[in-house]
Amino acid sequence: MTPGESAHSVPLLRSNDFRFIICEDIETIDASMNPSAKAIAGPVCKITCFEQKKVARIKAKLAKEEHLLPKLADLYKLLGNTTRLKILLALAQGELCVCDIAHVLGLTVAATSHQLKLLRDQGWLAMRNDGKMVYYRLHSEGLLKVLKGDFSLLAKRLAGA
Repeated sequence: MTPGESAHSVPLLRSNDFRFIICEDIETIDASMNPSAKAIAGPVCKITCFEQKKVARIKAKLAKEEHLLPKLADLYKLLGNTTRLKILLALAQGELCVCDIAHVLGLTVAATSHQLKLLRDQGWLAMRNDGKMVYYRLHSEGLLKVLKGDFSLLAKRLAGA
C-alpha cells in the first residue's frame, strides 16, 4: 500500500490539515480505516469537498426548511399560470364581481370561477356575496408586494438583456 491509499485502495488527499476520502459508496467507509479522514460520499460527487463546514451549514438549513418546500413549489405552480396572475393583478386595482373578472380575462364565468376558487383556497382572495353577485378582493397584501417585486426584477432583467 502506497502513502495516500487506504486498506480499501481509496485515494486520500491532503488539504488544510484535513484528510479526505473519495469513495464510491458511503457504506464502505470504516472508521477504523482512517479515523482522521472525512468521508465524501461518492455517489453524489466524486470530487473532494474542501468546504465541509459550509456544506454542513447549508444542508442543516435546508433540512429545517424541507417541510416548506412542497408548499412553496405549490405556490409557484399556482402563480405559474398567466390567467391567475391576471386575476391577482386585476384585483390589486380593487374588488370585482366574477362577471367583471371574466370580462377582463375574456373567459367564461365558469372558467373564471374555477381559477378564483384555486386562489381563494390558498387564502389569497376574500369573497363576499351580495344577493346573486359574488365579489372578490385580494386578501394578501404580502402577495401583492411579492408580485410587484417580481415585476421590478423582471423589468431590470429585460432592461439589461
